[in-house]
Amino acid sequence: MAYETHFSHAKKRVGETPEDRARWLLSQREGGPGDNLTWELAVFLDPKADETRLQLPSAVDARDLQQLVSRGLRTLLSERRRKTWQLRITETYELSLSSHNTIGVKPSSSLEDKLKRRIHETVVQVKDRIRLCCRRGCVKLFVQEDGRQVYCSRQCAGKERTQRFREKKKGKQSYPHRLVLTRSKVRL
Repeated sequence: MAYETHFSHAKKRVGETPEDRARWLLSQREGGPGDNLTWELAVFLDPKADETRLQLPSAVDARDLQQLVSRGLRTLLSERRRKTWQLRITETYELSLSSHNTIGVKPSSSLEDKLKRRIHETVVQVKDRIRLCCRRGCVKLFVQEDGRQVYCSRQCAGKERTQRFREKKKGKQSYPHRLVLTRSKVRL
């Protein structure tokens, strides 16, 4: 696949808006390898970069960063833990003497710290709309598209409706008045 194609696919998958980036981030919970993972991470880390300025992490770094995100999201959703994902970021600055005998200061940080900063920025922008799906048995986080949305997908909403319908239907069959009607028919 051509360089531009990888970039455009990654840009489309990660998205432009904070909501799109948050959805992409939340989709990384499963931690499965993706063909475009290094590109997607590069776009997430620097959303304003074009394909000529984009710095790709190595495949190993991409896997490590995805595992960091995956572990963090699983920690948030774990019932046994405190449900807190701590993002510790270390600040390091490089001081250098330029050829004009002036000191330059620039922040220097690892890919991990850049990812943590970007996660923090993204979550802060959409934090009031990140929800946990209300369907019993589903433990997915999602970004609300509508203030009334309580399920992560239409499939979850449908499964919940079906489950409620079956429980309601099951409950009607065991009502005492049905037993009385059945017994009265047997007596005749």
